[in-house]
Amino acid sequence: MFKYAQIDLNTGFCVGVSYLSGEVKAAHMLPLTEGQDVQPGDIFMDGEWTRPASSSSVGKKRWWEKFRK
Repeated sequence: MFKYAQIDLNTGFCVGVSYLSGEVKAAHMLPLTEGQDVQPGDIFMDGEWTRPASSSSVGKKRWWEKFRK
């Protein structure tokens, strides 16, 4: 099995994680190791994954607002 993160190429936002039966060569599909705990909502930027802080904090901007144009 091959594990991939599907990302939005404009934002680096992970929109899904998939286990596939074959290898995929596509810019929006990033291969993951079994040990990588990437989840939808994580962000791939400058070669690294980050998990945004919870958006439930009152008075703080929601994490996705920085990606809006």
